[in-house]
Amino acid sequence: MKRSHTLVRSWLIAATALAMLGVSFVASAEPVPQTENGVSYVSGGIGKGPQQAMQAMRKNYNLFATFAQKGTGAYLSDVKMDIRDSTGKEVVTAISEGPFFFAKLPSGKYSVSATYLGSTQARPVDIEGGKKVSVYLYWINE
Repeated sequence: MKRSHTLVRSWLIAATALAMLGVSFVASAEPVPQTENGVSYVSGGIGKGPQQAMQAMRKNYNLFATFAQKGTGAYLSDVKMDIRDSTGKEVVTAISEGPFFFAKLPSGKYSVSATYLGSTQARPVDIEGGKKVSVYLYWINE
């Protein structure tokens, strides 16, 4: 009987260690670029490794959105992004997987909307030629 308890305990320890390793792997995964309607975008930046990966990818994009809490500056994730062109046509709709959202947009005028916990903010964005635009969006801590 004692041997079976030891075996069960060993399996539980091994399973816990593997589960923790899996969580660690997911948390440190590098952001993966996506494409929607011909527009490349990437989001992420939770943790030091993914933040560094996002900064390394920055040169490939011309729109940079950052999401944070007003007052504390704490970064936010799970922000719904909606980018529309000047005619109102949806260009990109995505959930940001971290505090940074980068997109490579063709030249033009856009409306960038971001929704966090039901609160939406919108900003006009004008992308011209090689111009790069940064948008900072802050939400009040509720």
